[in-house]
Amino acid sequence: MSKRIARRRRSDRRVLAWCLALAGLLHVVVFLVVPVYQEAAVERASLSLELTEALHPGATRLDLFFGPPAIRQASGRVSFEPPERFLETERLVHVPTACLGRIRSSGNAISGSVRLRVKLTGRVEVVGTARSSGIRCADELLERVAGDLRYHWLPNDDYPAPVELVQPIRLSESGA
Repeated sequence: MSKRIARRRRSDRRVLAWCLALAGLLHVVVFLVVPVYQEAAVERASLSLELTEALHPGATRLDLFFGPPAIRQASGRVSFEPPERFLETERLVHVPTACLGRIRSSGNAISGSVRLRVKLTGRVEVVGTARSSGIRCADELLERVAGDLRYHWLPNDDYPAPVELVQPIRLSESGA
């Protein structure tokens, strides 16, 4: 019986060795291929933005930075989110020429805060401007881009719907 057990153990060791070798090989292949997928995703995103620019002539590409929001709790207190909770993105927006000129003349960096109400679905309703940028058309632009936000993490158990918050936003024209 001991010969059968020894043969069985040798057989099991061979199967284990082949499985480990195959797993190692698969890991190497995946680690070598994954960066290609990431680069392809970046290329697809930039191609998508270029196609969108072609479909919307006259639109301006904006760099947007949404800072961590200040959330009003049911008790009336304000809770500040950690600095890691931000969103940086680019977006094509039709900006009136006069407003674009005002933005460019102000140094091309507009910042302000928008008061939002987050509904049960995570979509927002713009309530108004919390902190003005100093340029009326830029404030309207801030409200317009903030109105397209969707919060995937709000509402939650700590912040039931509707959640009221103040969302800081900074925008600038891309490439400027």
